[in-house]
Amino acid sequence: MLIFSMRILLLIVLCAQIACAQNYFSNRINISGKYNQARRLLFVNDTFVATALVNEVAFSQISASLLKIDKFGSLFLAKRFKPSNRSYTGAGGICKINKKYYTTGITDWGLQLQNGLYTFDQYCDTVFTRSYGDTTFYNLTTEVRPFLKDKSKLVLFGSTDSTCGINHPGFYKPLVRLVDTNGVLYQTRIYTNTNFYRTLSDVDTTIKKGYVLCGTEVINFTSSGTAKNYVIKIDSNLNQVWYKYIDTSNSFYSSIISLKSGQLIYAHNHSDFNASNTYLGERIVLTKLDISGNIIWRKTYGGTENSPGVSKIKECSNGDYILCGEKYVNYTASVNQYMGWIMRTDSMGNLKWWRTYIPENPIKDTTTQNELHDILELPNKDIACVGWAGASGFNSLVQQTWILKVDSNGCFGASNCPQNIVSSVKESTLNETNLKVYPNPANDLLNIELNFEVGGNTNVILTNSIGQIISNGKIESKQSKFDISAVPNGIYFVNLKHGGSSITKKVIIQH
Repeated sequence: MLIFSMRILLLIVLCAQIACAQNYFSNRINISGKYNQARRLLFVNDTFVATALVNEVAFSQISASLLKIDKFGSLFLAKRFKPSNRSYTGAGGICKINKKYYTTGITDWGLQLQNGLYTFDQYCDTVFTRSYGDTTFYNLTTEVRPFLKDKSKLVLFGSTDSTCGINHPGFYKPLVRLVDTNGVLYQTRIYTNTNFYRTLSDVDTTIKKGYVLCGTEVINFTSSGTAKNYVIKIDSNLNQVWYKYIDTSNSFYSSIISLKSGQLIYAHNHSDFNASNTYLGERIVLTKLDISGNIIWRKTYGGTENSPGVSKIKECSNGDYILCGEKYVNYTASVNQYMGWIMRTDSMGNLKWWRTYIPENPIKDTTTQNELHDILELPNKDIACVGWAGASGFNSLVQQTWILKVDSNGCFGASNCPQNIVSSVKESTLNETNLKVYPNPANDLLNIELNFEVGGNTNVILTNSIGQIISNGKIESKQSKFDISAVPNGIYFVNLKHGGSSITKKVIIQH
């Protein structure tokens, strides 16, 4: 009897181990043999819900899709949708209110692109689709969120270009549209009027009853170091509260989250160039900001990685941060080889692990373009990601949605851990106490006082409220005076850069 009982117990343990082993996966998903590419991910009632693009080769035949995937990574429901009077429909952000899914994206292709809103029931059937914007504008929508003041309304976040031409070289501006859950447009807000190319990457909601937006501003596409990473805070009435530059790089990837304290964590990648403008590699950068957008700390990871783009960052239940993205394995004129990655740090940005991944099923993929675009911590503390895998280019039908699930250590179970990227971590040497700017308001002279040893790589940049550089130069001593007698009255920002870190303080000039 005892032997029989032990056999039963052993069988139960073995079955549990098998079930556990099957609970982690790295799968491709085929949708009718067509190109498909997942963008965003939710986890609802043990089911993954993802937005995706589905393409029948030609640009004009692209449709957005809503996918339902079981907890083992198998697709069981996929619905494609596109407004009847539109030739192109792209999928972006997603949120769930009551029993409906609201997703956003873009409709049409070419020089008449509009913001899209698509609504589905719990069976992924289309309830309605809407488009917003003058058809002579180029409108991109990346995220959708419930309106904080009225849950019967939605906020669409994106960008607009009112001077769009060939290849869209115009002046992009962050754009927000307020609509109700029936798709009726109430308000449109644009947050900059300067002639720069500003794209919106991500958005999050803060406990201060507002939103934070992040993206990239480009002044000159032909030179290195001309792209700036920015963060915008808007209140619950959609009014701009502040606008801050966080870093200067060639990065087009960024993501932002808000913490319970109201502080923010901003993630992006930073490109490094030498004096001859030769590309040296890229680093992942995490920056913690206070509720006013001032830098608390900054840490970088890597330094010689080849294009490790950040797609999303999320906060875990224990305060850790998880990030996902993709990096080049090999790049030539004829071959693009990307590999998806996931990184985990603690709440202070200390690196725990940084692993690379490739799709496993139905075949193991080591030679094509594998990207991860969204990441979640699941209720049991596992981690899930979606993206796409396959040859690059819209005219390839081998691109497929890629979904993977790993444990909290980034492994497919304890005995199967993917490669960990060897990465150096560089911590910022700057905090609020390192920079003192006075008097404030200032008249003819501005005093800059530092409390650390100044080196040859210490710069101070003075910008106005719209980001134009007024003064930019190296600082050689701990105490310096700047003549501002010719600077017009207004609000300005003093940005101190030292090594790979920076800090910004606001100053009022009043003669």
